Amino acid sequence: MSDMEVLESMSWRRVIERMKRQLWLDRLINKYRVQLSQFPVTARARNFVPPEVSSTHSFSSSSINYTVKGVVGEHQVDALPDTGAKNNFISPRLVKKLRLIARANSKTSVQLPNGQKVRSPGTVEVPFSFSGERGGHLLECCILPTVTWDLILCQSFLEATNTLTTFARRVTKSLRSTTTQLQFNLLDNDRRCLWGRLSDLPASALADAGCDIMLISTQFATKHSLKIDRSVEHRRIIQYADGSVDTTIGLIRDVAWQFGGSEERVQCDFYVLDNLTVDAVLSSHFLFELDVFARFGNQMVDASPTSDFQLSDLYNIRLINGYSRELEALEHSCIADSMPRSL
Repeated sequence: MSDMEVLESMSWRRVIERMKRQLWLDRLINKYRVQLSQFPVTARARNFVPPEVSSTHSFSSSSINYTVKGVVGEHQVDALPDTGAKNNFISPRLVKKLRLIARANSKTSVQLPNGQKVRSPGTVEVPFSFSGERGGHLLECCILPTVTWDLILCQSFLEATNTLTTFARRVTKSLRSTTTQLQFNLLDNDRRCLWGRLSDLPASALADAGCDIMLISTQFATKHSLKIDRSVEHRRIIQYADGSVDTTIGLIRDVAWQFGGSEERVQCDFYVLDNLTVDAVLSSHFLFELDVFARFGNQMVDASPTSDFQLSDLYNIRLINGYSRELEALEHSCIADSMPRSL
């Protein structure tokens, strides 16, 4: 055998060995994919570099649960981190287990995404700490009958503890059972929105870490003549935090969401839902996988509720984390659009 033939033979052996190692690694990952999916979520650990235009990932719905592991009293709990919740919420079951008593005269009502209201029997103070961390917090929680989670952590608490940014490792993910319904846990109409563009149209999107599904309002879709696929397979059942259900009316495919003040565009499929009080809702999978809270937190706004929530109707915009030039320009544009024009 010539020297050249020997070299070619060695080269092919290396290729074959590399292929064998890759096949072994693929089999190993597939075997332990459930355990691997439970590692903490952090885009930094993945060295995530966002492309200007994303791949064709639809983000329409997810089979992944994003939770925060904590300790309540002496009990371990998987809490839902929900940026769409105005208050912390607790189940009657956990209240009973902790032997807590609701405060006097603390009954209140809680608004669901469809506008319906649920009566809360009151509030309780709950001792909470993050698993594996020293120190604790005393949470004021509304008791929510028939709630689908034992504990829901609200947007203000998540922000105060930097759980979605600096300490994103607290958020873990696990595969959801295929029989579990998609959830939309927006509670009390908290208006924590991202501004941007949907199919090159100015839009506001609720950044809801408690939502399993990408949603767009029927009103926004029809107003801008977006094509809705109303096939039966796109009528998905979604479950609200109190256990009640609703159904989407269809799907809009390949919608480009562009973050305000950025060139980054993400192609998504959005399910269409009646009576949605915002233009669109960005799901937990979208928010965590793209590290949105850390990367675009300075572009989130608090918007006062309006009867017809459109970007052009935002007269009272307050920037959460600083005041950007882009939002200043947006505010001036909104004011200009709202002024009467002379004929």
